[in-house]
Amino acid sequence: MAVAFATTSLARDVVRVANDARRASSSSFASTSPRARRARAHATVDDGARFVRLCEAAAGDGTRTRDDLVDIGGVESEEGVCGVVAKVHIPADTPIMTRALSSTAFDATYARSDDAFGANAAISAYEGEVQRLVSDDVPMALMLVFAKRYPERSALGAYALSLPKEAADTPALYEDESLEALVPMLSLHFVDQVDAARREFAMSCADARQIVAKMSDEPALEDLEFAWAWSMVRTRAITFAVKKSGTDVIERKRCLVPVCDVLNHSPTSTSDDSDDGPNVSIESNDVGESIWKTTRDVAKGQALRWTYGELSNEEMWLWYGFVPSTPSHGDCSVVFNLPDTVFANGLNAVAKEDREETAALRRRLLERCGALGLNEGEELSFVLTMRGNPKVLGGIAGLMCCDADEVVAVAASAVIASNGGGDGSLFSFKPETRRRAGRYVAWLLTQVEAFVCGATDAEIAELERTAEAVGGEFAARFRTAKRLRTGAKSTFAAVQGVLTEESLLKNGSWIDDATKTLIST
Repeated sequence: MAVAFATTSLARDVVRVANDARRASSSSFASTSPRARRARAHATVDDGARFVRLCEAAAGDGTRTRDDLVDIGGVESEEGVCGVVAKVHIPADTPIMTRALSSTAFDATYARSDDAFGANAAISAYEGEVQRLVSDDVPMALMLVFAKRYPERSALGAYALSLPKEAADTPALYEDESLEALVPMLSLHFVDQVDAARREFAMSCADARQIVAKMSDEPALEDLEFAWAWSMVRTRAITFAVKKSGTDVIERKRCLVPVCDVLNHSPTSTSDDSDDGPNVSIESNDVGESIWKTTRDVAKGQALRWTYGELSNEEMWLWYGFVPSTPSHGDCSVVFNLPDTVFANGLNAVAKEDREETAALRRRLLERCGALGLNEGEELSFVLTMRGNPKVLGGIAGLMCCDADEVVAVAASAVIASNGGGDGSLFSFKPETRRRAGRYVAWLLTQVEAFVCGATDAEIAELERTAEAVGGEFAARFRTAKRLRTGAKSTFAAVQGVLTEESLLKNGSWIDDATKTLIST
């Protein structure tokens, strides 16, 4: 499939038409990208042999697996994807994989220095021509391209053949028309993130094509071929401690880690259920080995999963190609931007009774913490999480809603804090201030939710009928986008739970703490 790296503003236009509350933006989606399908592929008849060869090759490089306990490449019964499955009941605190400190670091440095196929010289020559370094993802992806082309000649041959056959199902690789159909359901922040990822892929692919063109007798690099390799690097690379060759120096490197990366991701849990969330964790021992251990008993046939980090649903879809089937989880978060005019207008409403001197002092405090006085075109970025209070918004609202005496006390604390004399602990808000501040945040988030969560419920229902009628790939991607929206709405609902009148009057002191943090930063 040919790829034309032009730009189009159509996707952003769809955002603006779909919801008038979304602010216009000059950014545009970078162009058509190769079609991508699900990387978490269902097992095939030859998967067993491929994973056996993978484990054998990894063992030769210092990665040991308890093949008496776990099935590497087994099919997870719940999701139907390849992963790691318990062969027998496994007690808690049992090691299932161990990676030696001396294991090869298949990172960008290794990829740049590997001369098995001549890519190292081609990369150096190309970087000399363009007078810049290519992204680390380029040599790492090319390392996989050649491992798949010539598995018998590559140290990563068995690994490349064990990977999913298709690129990850990330919006960064969707064709324009597929992406545009989903845009009405997506937040403006996510649209921006996809935009940036598409530009990054476009540059990496263009660089990689030119590098391969410099390699004598090497077939041209196909766009789909590079899309597969690039997405494998982005979805599977892990940051590890690695001992520098010939020394005792330990470096942290982003590496491809055969076998270990077969473990799938599980978001962390918000429940008290010990059976929810990851059941595998990683730790290091005294000799520098990385060890994957069970965190609780794992039943025969159950999938073993660890966590790739605290990832939002948007991050999981963009960089790993999936959104969990249960999209409301402990790592859910929502990101959005607001101009300072939002708070300027809010201040006119909530503090309209201020005397001139109080209004001036309050405004200086808000400018101090960055809520007012931004340059033209600048916006404030906020993150809501499933677990935490909306601290930054709460702190801003505390400054906006406190009474005249509290404004003076806050200002005095700010002066002392700026001189290194404390953390702003000279004041404590009255219960009514906490209530007013929290309710202002609740009102503001109700407005924000309308444009963060995209289309209305009625529009979603209509889009769903269309998606199911079309079926196939589009219907699957629609369901993924819908899970994304479900997770976002759950996050807003969780945050609204701490902003009720009752909660604020009972446990509203976090607004004091948030305000103290803002003025002492």
